[in-house]
Formats: sequence, C-alpha cells, structure tokens
Amino acid sequence: MGDDQVSFVLTGFGPFRGVADNPTTTLVGSFAGCLTGKSVDEHGNAGGTVCRLSSEMKQIAPHVIKAVVFETSAKHVKSEINRLIGEIAQASVTGPQHVVLLHLGVNYKGLKFQIERCAYNDASFRIPDEDGFQPKRECVLDASRENISWGGKLSTTLNVDSLRRELANTGGFGDDVAVSGDPGRFVCNYTYCYSLDKAQLVNSTRSCGEFHGNDISSSQSVPDLGSVPTLHSLFLHVPPFETQGEDRQLEFVVKLIKAIRKQLSAV
Repeated sequence: MGDDQVSFVLTGFGPFRGVADNPTTTLVGSFAGCLTGKSVDEHGNAGGTVCRLSSEMKQIAPHVIKAVVFETSAKHVKSEINRLIGEIAQASVTGPQHVVLLHLGVNYKGLKFQIERCAYNDASFRIPDEDGFQPKRECVLDASRENISWGGKLSTTLNVDSLRRELANTGGFGDDVAVSGDPGRFVCNYTYCYSLDKAQLVNSTRSCGEFHGNDISSSQSVPDLGSVPTLHSLFLHVPPFETQGEDRQLEFVVKLIKAIRKQLSAV
C-alpha cells in the first residue's frame, strides 16, 4: 500500500491552569497555516496568514487533512472527537485507507518527547479543566462500554517502540525521545482514552459489517462500510519550548508523521 493512503488529523490544546502558552497550539497552528493559509489562536480561531514549516516539512503537510486546537475541556474534547471521527467515517472510497488521530499535549515539566503507548479509563483531574470540571476516580467512557472497567487500559494499534527507534536513530533525536506508559489522568489521558475507544469502535463495527451512525455521533448518517478507513490514535507529549525549541518540535512532529506513514505503508 502506498503512503498516500495514510492521512492524519492533528490536534493540540489551548491554555489551561498553570500553562498560559501551550506549545501544542503553536505546533498545530503551523500545520493549520499550511492547510488554510491561516494560523489558529489558543481558541482554535483563524488568525493571520502563516506557514512556519520549512520547504521540506511542507511535503508532509498534504497528508494532514485536519489540524484542530481543542479547548482543554473534557466536554469539548468529546464533542470534537465525535465530530472529527464522524466526518472521517463519511470518507469516500477514494479516500485514505488509514487515518491517524495524532494528539499533541504538553508535559510542562517534561524534558523529552514522550510517545504514549496507552491510556486509562480513569478521569481523576488534579485541577479543574477549563469548564471547571474536576472528576475524581470517574470513568472516561460511559457505562455502555461494559468491557472496559474503571482504570482499564486501552493501547494504540501503532508500534510505538519501532517509532521511537526510528526517531532516535534515523530521525536524529537520540535520547530526547521516549516511550511512556503513563499519560497522566488529566485531559490528555481523557482525550487519548476517548479517541482510542472511538477508533476501536469504528474499526470493529467496520470489520463485522455493522455500522450504526449513533455509535459515533447522532448527527451522522450511516456511511458505506467500504469507504470507512481504518482508524488509529496516538498521543505525543511534548516538553515546553524552553526545553525543546519550537523549530525542533516542529521537526519532531513532521518526522513522527513520516515514521507512522512508513509503518502503515508496510501493512
């Protein structure tokens, strides 16, 4: 399969308590600038014309079909993921065979790029999100997902160890990239858990030949099963720009996208 059959939805976050300037807003905004000619601010609104990617990096931009900044809010994240996956599920038969939901979040105490292996069905926010929501020991997924209990683990379908090796060696990032098994329990984990579950749901209903529109979003009609791509979800924690500069972080995201495309193209 050619790598033109692998596309990406890139997401980041706006500010939250203690992090007024979220680097993922800037990173996602750079891709949005290449897609639309407009940057996005911390609220996901269009700003001035900008495309900060180098000419080499622009080669990857056409494979990013959407670049969206989420409000750091559990409610907003659920709504946006439902909307995005609903739109992907309506893709035509000429669309990509694989779509990767690549979520970026900041570890404001981090020193490295952390590729997250898994997420947990555990919403235990240490601080309120931007809507003032602060759950403790609650499930991310609703009760209808009976096979995933509180605290249960969901893992990405991508080979994260292979991605780390590719980025450390060929990508030139060495010890600055690591695989993590703990995305925290704040909105980053909430996003990853919900995204992994929705991707798994789409893939399982597609494979068994039964797709119900309300499994994803009540506003979506039932698509032709042959048109629905295989979905994957991955979360990347980035450090602050003070630790790893903006240009280096953009380079990392681009090389991660290239490594994922290479991996899925071999499927």
